[in-house]
Amino acid sequence: MELWLIFVLASCSLTVPAPCEGRLGVARYKGALDMDNIGLESDTTTKVAHLLIQKRFRNSFIVEGLDLIVEYNIFNVGPIVASRVHLKDSSFEDDSNFIRVSGFTDVDLGRIPAGANVSHIIVVRPVRPGHYNFTGAQITYSPGEEQDDVIGTSSEPGTILVHSSVAYHRTNSPHYEEWMAFGVLLLPSLIIPYMLWFSSQSKYERMAMLRETDKMSRVPHCRRD
Repeated sequence: MELWLIFVLASCSLTVPAPCEGRLGVARYKGALDMDNIGLESDTTTKVAHLLIQKRFRNSFIVEGLDLIVEYNIFNVGPIVASRVHLKDSSFEDDSNFIRVSGFTDVDLGRIPAGANVSHIIVVRPVRPGHYNFTGAQITYSPGEEQDDVIGTSSEPGTILVHSSVAYHRTNSPHYEEWMAFGVLLLPSLIIPYMLWFSSQSKYERMAMLRETDKMSRVPHCRRD
C-alpha cells in the first residue's frame, strides 16, 4: 500500500507541473505578440507629414565671378499637410567667398500639402577659386497637430571645385580675339600670291591684245571705186 501511494505521488509530481508551465509560456508569448501588434497599429494610425529635401547646383561648371544657381526641392511624402516649414542654408553666409545675388538663404515656406512639392532658388556668385565643402540645408517643420517640430537636413553636394575665370575662359570661351589675330596673320599669305597672280595675268592679257592688234594691222584693206 505504501509503495502504491509513493508511485502515485511520484507520477503526479512528474506529469502535472509540465502542462501548466507549457500553457503559461504560450500565453505569455501570445501576450507579447499582441502587445507588439498593438504597438504597430498605434504607429500606423498616427499620420504625420514627412518632408524630403534636395539641394543641387544647376550649373555644369562653377566659376569665380559667374552666377551660381542653387535649387532646393522639397517633397511632402506624408499623408497630411506640413506646416510652419522653414528653410535655412548656412553654406553661403561667408561674404568673403560668396556674394548673394538674389533669393534668401533663410526663408519661411508656410504649408506644403500632402503629395506636393515646393522649389526654392537662390543665386550666389563665388568670389575666389578653390575647393569648397558645401553642406546640406536645414529644414524645420511641424509634421501634424500636437506634434513636436521636426528638424531635417537636405542632401549635401560635398566638396566641389570653383574654377578660376582665366582657366575656364581658356578652355570654354569661343576665342574671338585669337581667331581675329590668326586671320590677320593669315591675310599676307593669301593676298601676296593673289597679287602676283593678278599682275602676271594682266601682263599676259595685255600681250595677247597687242598681238591681236598687230595681226589686224598687217591685213591688207580693199578699196572701192
